[in-house]
Amino acid sequence: MERAQFAAFADSSSGEWEGVIATFDADGGKPQPLPERFVPNAFAEWGVVVADWQAQTSMLASAEEGTLQYRVRRMMPTVGCEADAVAWEEESQVLWAGSSGRPVLPDGSYMAGPSCLSPDDTKASVEVCLALPNVATGAGAGKRSRVRVVTHLTRHGETKVWRAARYEVSTERYDTEYRGGGQDLQLLGCHGTRTISDGAVTSEGDAEAAGSGGAAGWRVAGGHVYDLGVGGGAGSSGVPRTLAPGESPPPGLRGWGDTTRLPEGLFGRVTVPAGSTEELQIEIGAVVVAVGSGEPPREPARRRVARVMYTAAGLATFLVTDEQAPAPAPAA
Repeated sequence: MERAQFAAFADSSSGEWEGVIATFDADGGKPQPLPERFVPNAFAEWGVVVADWQAQTSMLASAEEGTLQYRVRRMMPTVGCEADAVAWEEESQVLWAGSSGRPVLPDGSYMAGPSCLSPDDTKASVEVCLALPNVATGAGAGKRSRVRVVTHLTRHGETKVWRAARYEVSTERYDTEYRGGGQDLQLLGCHGTRTISDGAVTSEGDAEAAGSGGAAGWRVAGGHVYDLGVGGGAGSSGVPRTLAPGESPPPGLRGWGDTTRLPEGLFGRVTVPAGSTEELQIEIGAVVVAVGSGEPPREPARRRVARVMYTAAGLATFLVTDEQAPAPAPAA
């Protein structure tokens, strides 16, 4: 990837991000409670199920090294603000070290996953980050926002077909420049926590596939395609290509698709061609303006959708599209 391209991505993605993490079962989108060892007994006594982590992500992208490193701190749930110090669980990642393929976009969107899905693999994880419009209202008004979703895949024991097992969702907003996570870690704990697990799930219309002929009528208005070199297609040099006006995106995989509708205007879908044990397509969508929302005259519904495609040869395509659905006609 060209250094200038990665430098733009680094500027958009690096920093301290404050957010919420929750995990949802792919079968129905049911939120998964936090492990009991992390939850104070008082919540169980009150009959309260805790399914959200308050979290801080310290992220730094290096244009010189072409890597992305980040540290996620998940704050331990507390009862009120009685804790003298904030306790947390921590995990760290370094992406693309020694790799020539770095699927990133200048706005801070990216994907990370295995280069291929071996026939011997029974589990895999693919992460997608989608940059979203700035937060419009509330304490975070004007701040950049994004969503990171890790799709955890598993193979069916008999058919060996890949399917989604669960989705780990992180909704985040930019807080400050990168400081290595060394700043005050009070986060939202004593200022009112945010949750996403108990939100209303995305509607069926908002989660329809573009061009499927569904009632919502989603169509691709623009986007970026990143061909990771399988077949030597455009973009295999490591630079994402912007779709020209009116250009259709590369065709996706057709087959059986299992859609999981999630809160926060999100959805996930894994599509597997009939009889294939090596191919799959992951879609992560984030609705910006829901179908039919707002007062007339309504603006067209809008969303961003990321697609990650694996073929028998390995990771093939990363595609991010901006999509629209026509606004309902005004009443006569």
